[in-house]
Parts: sequence; C-alpha cells; structure tokens
Amino acid sequence: MSDSQKQVAEENANQIQVNGDLIIHNGTTLQEAFSIFDTLKTACVELAVSQAKERVKTLEDKLKERIEKLEERVKVLESFSDPSFQVSLMNAQKSAACSENEISIDILTELIISRVNKGDNVQNRIGINHAIEIIDQVDAESLCALTVLYAVENYIYATGNPCEGIKYLNEFYNSLMIPELRSFDKQWLDGLDILKVIRINQAQRFKKFSEYYPSIMGGYSYAGISKDSKEYVEAKKILEKVDALSLLVDNVFMPGYARLNVVDEAQLDKILAIVDVDGKQMHVPIKADVSEALHAVWGLYTKDNKVNKTASAAFMEEVDSFPAIKQIHEWWDSFPFYFDITRTGGAIAYTNAKRIAPDLPELPF
Repeated sequence: MSDSQKQVAEENANQIQVNGDLIIHNGTTLQEAFSIFDTLKTACVELAVSQAKERVKTLEDKLKERIEKLEERVKVLESFSDPSFQVSLMNAQKSAACSENEISIDILTELIISRVNKGDNVQNRIGINHAIEIIDQVDAESLCALTVLYAVENYIYATGNPCEGIKYLNEFYNSLMIPELRSFDKQWLDGLDILKVIRINQAQRFKKFSEYYPSIMGGYSYAGISKDSKEYVEAKKILEKVDALSLLVDNVFMPGYARLNVVDEAQLDKILAIVDVDGKQMHVPIKADVSEALHAVWGLYTKDNKVNKTASAAFMEEVDSFPAIKQIHEWWDSFPFYFDITRTGGAIAYTNAKRIAPDLPELPF
C-alpha cells in the first residue's frame, strides 16, 4: 500500500497537506479577545462613571434649588454638620447614580428635605433612610400604585359639600395615576415586600371598596336625621342655641334626611367660624359650646342599618360616576389578600404625592 497523497488545486488556491491532526485558527486569538475585552471594559466603565456623575450632579442641583426656596434654610444647612445626615446624603448620591429616571431623583431631593424636617423621630428617620437607599429599585408603575393606595387611605377633602369633595378627590387621584394603575400581580407585590415598602398579610383581605370608602367619609355617606322625626326637632333646637343652624343641611343622597355639613365626625372640631375683626373677616376655631352641640347632633343620626345602607349605596353610586375613583374601586377589589404600607413605603408615597400636589397638608409617616 502506498502512503503517497496527491492533491490538485485550482489557480490561486492554497494547498495544505498534512499527515495527522490539523488545527486551523481563523479569526481572533484568545490574547486578542482579552485585549478587546479590556478596551471595551475601560470604555464602559468610563461611560458608567460619566452617567453616574451626571445623575449625582442633577441631584445636587435640585437640592440646592429646593433649599433656596425654603423659609427655614438654616435648619437644613445645620444638618450638613451632622454625621448621620452626611451618611444619608451619601446614600442618596448612590441611589441617584443608579436611578434611570428623573422622578426618582426628584423624590430623593424631597426625601433629603424630609430627613431634616421629620428626622428627629427615630422611626421616621429609619423609614426615610431606607427609602433613600431603595427608591431607585421602585419602578414607575409600582410608585403610582403605592401613591394611590396611600392617598386613598390618608387624604380626604375637608369640605361639607359632597359633590365638591368627590370631584376634588377624583381629580387628585387622576393626577397621581401616572403612568397608570397596574393590575394585580403577585410578583409586583412580592418585590415591594422584599424592599420593605409594603407588608403582606395573606391571612387577611381588604374590605371591599364599597364598604371602606363610605366609612372614611361618614359625613357624606350616613343617612343623618329624618326630617319627620323628633330627633330632627331636637337637633334644630340644639343648633339654634349656639347660632349654628346653618350647618344642618339636606342630604343630597337621601331625600327627607338632614346631615351636618362636614365630611366626617373628626371635622366637627376643625370647623372655622368667620368673624369680623376691625372691619376684616377672619377665620377662627369654633367655640367649645358649638363643638359640643355639633357632636350632640351627630349622636342623633339614625342607627337604622337598612336606612344607612341605602344612603351608603346612593353615595357609592355617585362616587362610581367619577372615572378615576371607579378605576380605583375595581383595582382595590382585585387584591386577593391584605397588605399595608410600611413607614418606608409611606415616606416614598407621601413624597411622591407631595411632588405632584405641593399644596397637600403635611402628614406623619
């Protein structure tokens, strides 16, 4: 047998002939690949550092602008000498560097201010500090849902006129629903629970919205006092004695019934009277006897469950005619288990709501 090999090739072709194994390397060598990797790594690191510096600079600029608008700037400036505040500021810079949107940086700015204003309370400080550390990990849809839930549970409009109050709340909720309310998703809730923004309790469920919402606005949803009853006569006498009969008005949701012109019982002690002082009208707190009279009239409200359920249903029918509240109603009822907002979640939700609606009253977390 002959070991000779014969090979024929066309013109300009390469001929390779070998007796044994042949390995041909085409393309980049391992050494060249590592060299390319090092070059790209350096470029990527430089880009990341540049973006981080830009985001931190944005935070610093927003913070300076925010401090300049404060009346009590001294308190904020004094905080910069506090080591624990400096740690919070450093963590805010880290979060800003990781933030992919300007909203997170806006919230960080407000959280730093809240750290000054509310940081004297240890529990508040813990919540705010943790919020600063994790805000970059809360996506826009989760932030929207968290803020809406917080707003529903913590804000009512302090007017005795139910139509005006419901309209205001609808507009307020609508302003918070950016980008939009996300539908129920256990992974979403698990994520917020891991971040300690909410606390899940699968052993409980939320009250149905049709039960919960009327309960926080009893001044609108309760039937009140039947105008054909002896209680109505008594209520008028009580209010006439303190010159406050004008506060007893017809219930627009329950014909034949009267109610006090407040959104809930707590507002009875917060009503302001208009008085004339040196030719100028001023708002002053009502006197103790007026407050006592109002509470006495509230105590005359009907306790008939059937009547109150009818009034509550009429109230909810009006509420559901407003699109933003109707959407919240359906969203609220979709949750299969209960969860509450932690102090950290409260700090984030409150700060975001305040960012959107600056005139909101201050609230503890």
